[in-house]
Amino acid sequence: QEISRQARAFRLNDKVELLEGLYRGEIWDPAFCSSGGITADGTIHRVSGVPAKLAAAVTLKCAIAGIPLENEAEVGDFLLLHGPRALLDLQVIGLEKFEDAVVLARAARTGKIQTAVTEFAKIKAAAPAGAALSGWLKLPAVAAQLGKVLAAEPRHLSAKILLDAARGKVPAVLSMETSRQCLARESAELRPEFAEDPFADAVIRDPLKWNAALSGLKRIRPMCHPELRPMVDRMLAYGAKRKELAAKPPRKPGAASEANDRLQNEAIDLFNDYTELWNGAGAHDY
Repeated sequence: QEISRQARAFRLNDKVELLEGLYRGEIWDPAFCSSGGITADGTIHRVSGVPAKLAAAVTLKCAIAGIPLENEAEVGDFLLLHGPRALLDLQVIGLEKFEDAVVLARAARTGKIQTAVTEFAKIKAAAPAGAALSGWLKLPAVAAQLGKVLAAEPRHLSAKILLDAARGKVPAVLSMETSRQCLARESAELRPEFAEDPFADAVIRDPLKWNAALSGLKRIRPMCHPELRPMVDRMLAYGAKRKELAAKPPRKPGAASEANDRLQNEAIDLFNDYTELWNGAGAHDY
């Protein structure tokens, strides 16, 4: 469902480009996708949810993605979340004007953009599999080839971020925006129980999904923005307590009810704080 939703976000732009292709009589590359806010003068502005959209593009076997150049930092987030292989599989290129997307979308590209795409494809073809990739990207010959790509197209963000990573220049933590979105995604299974009705009895609906949510929160915590880690910790603590209560309810009369009431109050506080965090963040996906 998440992949489908993010894919639709890409395809909204593709529909615009499809109409443009019909108007111009051109054929677009079926492996191309794009996302961005477009103004009347053709300027492309930043959008939210870029790492998730790029992940969906990789899953759908897209080869080239155009995103607003203003979203460059989120490509670094994509690298942190999915590793360098994902940026080799998907050539991400920054867009500033709608005409940039048109040039990139063409099935028969020409000029410097095609040079950049071709030269980057050579890196992907030569890249080793598995854990050896990170070390291989630091080789002088690979850095030189990435530089060749950037000389042809400075907005080739896959090449730029991979080169920065090889030089140790990529941040070790996610941006605040991506951290919020990762928190929302990974905690989704924990939140419905008190989001739908904070005063209803909380239950673990699906133990497997509950455990997966806790594992997901543990995975993102080290890379999460420092300001959000206390919220991640509270989510983990609540999830663990609810799991323990479900597995080993107190035998003393009334003790289980008291424990549940305490967790219920904790859930209400957690929900209120999470809602305040999200509503005041300006991080809604579009």
